Amino acid sequence: PGPAPAGLQKLQDPKACSDKLLKGQRAWVQYKEAFTDLVQLPNEGGSMARLNSMSFLTGETRKQALLLGQIAGE
Repeated sequence: PGPAPAGLQKLQDPKACSDKLLKGQRAWVQYKEAFTDLVQLPNEGGSMARLNSMSFLTGETRKQALLLGQIAGE
């Protein structure tokens, strides 16, 4: 991984923080994929399933980007 985000560089061990951030991001991707499958269930096979999943992915990605920006001190 690259250097720790600016907000994490102020901490005692930026490498450990960066590693935890990477671990958290990997877990978030798994969460996002699992819940995407879940939000499609009510309309599975229909045209709304894709729309619901894209709406969910967009919202979750936006929230995660904001959170990461706060962590990085941006």
